[in-house]
Amino acid sequence: MQSKVSLHNHLGRNGRNPGFDRTVDIVYEALGPKGIFGIGNCNDFRYESFISQEGNYERVKIGSGNPIAIYVPEKEIMLVRGQEVFSNRGHFLVLGHSKNIGRSNLDDALHEASDNNSLIGIDHRYYLGGLGKFLEEKPDYEGYFDFDEVYNGTSEIGKWFLGPRNSNKKAIENYKKNLQGKIFQNPRNGKKHLIGAVAFGDTHQLKRLGMNIVGKSYTKLELDFMKDEEKASKVEAEEFVEDLRYGLQNSKFDNLVMKPNKIDALIHAFNMVVVNRVEKIIR
Repeated sequence: MQSKVSLHNHLGRNGRNPGFDRTVDIVYEALGPKGIFGIGNCNDFRYESFISQEGNYERVKIGSGNPIAIYVPEKEIMLVRGQEVFSNRGHFLVLGHSKNIGRSNLDDALHEASDNNSLIGIDHRYYLGGLGKFLEEKPDYEGYFDFDEVYNGTSEIGKWFLGPRNSNKKAIENYKKNLQGKIFQNPRNGKKHLIGAVAFGDTHQLKRLGMNIVGKSYTKLELDFMKDEEKASKVEAEEFVEDLRYGLQNSKFDNLVMKPNKIDALIHAFNMVVVNRVEKIIR
């Protein structure tokens, strides 16, 4: 059975959520059993805050110390620690790292991620904050990345003229022309690999008007550690990362479910531009 994998999510505004158990229930409704849900820190620790909340569901830590993932056996759901790194050249995703990358210089940040055997992905390449233009000028940097988020559900708000209008279309065209089926080499560790195509939602809400926001865009992967509850509960961190890396690096367009997430994006934009600024003034 394939897993529905959604690795680019941020929970509610600034990481707000309805609690651990309720959030797991919503993720289960969206992705089903064997679903994999990534929660991306920004310049914060929203993942750590989330998994430390009280709740009744059992939590199995993947990795010693600060976990890189939490498995919930009752729902067969894996909650993956992620980070959206805001580098001086553009954003990218890091997963499988137990700490936040605090460096804003792109080279330093990519080196730290590579040195810690993290999963590294390009997100919204041609949308606001993406690495698209930089990578066109410096194509050797492509080798750092295990996957390319060719479809970002939130970027579809560009159709409403909030940001580049056809960023997903351009990312898909770029992938087919320049990345698909080609072997790349990581400049830091010399490892050769494919770069997989993935679709994620980049969600900032869980539900809106009674409907799930999460789980509209996802990537279907066959993952050995998610075959059954016992394997998922006992998987070692290294095996978890390498199995997920292989799946992401080899992901093809047939694996992708691509649906827009415009309403969530509009609410997020309003929160960023209006609500957050008003709260700062009040404080």
